[in-house]
Amino acid sequence: MTEFEIIHDILVEEERWRDALPDHESIILMTTDCVIKATALFAQDRNIEISISLTNDAGIHILNRDYRDKDKPTNVLSFPQIDWSDPDADLQAPVIMLGDIVIALETIERESAEQGKRMQDHFTHMLVHSILHLCGFDHEENADAEEMESLEIDILGAMGIENPYKDDYRST
Repeated sequence: MTEFEIIHDILVEEERWRDALPDHESIILMTTDCVIKATALFAQDRNIEISISLTNDAGIHILNRDYRDKDKPTNVLSFPQIDWSDPDADLQAPVIMLGDIVIALETIERESAEQGKRMQDHFTHMLVHSILHLCGFDHEENADAEEMESLEIDILGAMGIENPYKDDYRST
């Protein structure tokens, strides 16, 4: 095998996603491919598995409360399966379980409207952001945040999406 294969497990828990973002599946496939290639963390002959759940505010609220002790909904949660701080993490396995992502419809819709962004662009940005978390990136320290943000901007730019951190963001 000369290319890695990304195995997607996409679960639509909130049926309104189908109307709000009918092309969610193709966006997910394209986005994961772009992020995995941009990070260059994995050998080309590996299969990578990622799980994405499209839920609502009520569903993500429960997860945010139970796993992060934050009793409110959020836009996206990432649950990495790789401990990137472990030098013995097996990145040579034939199938690498990257992790799980959960995205809430109402919060994504609201944030898109508030920020003057197309929902598709904001969804894609949140997906890029969360996949980077699964790949070991974080934004706890300023230098890490700058690296992660720069990578997000580059990936989104390659996908034709304007810098989401610009104050005057308006999608074309």
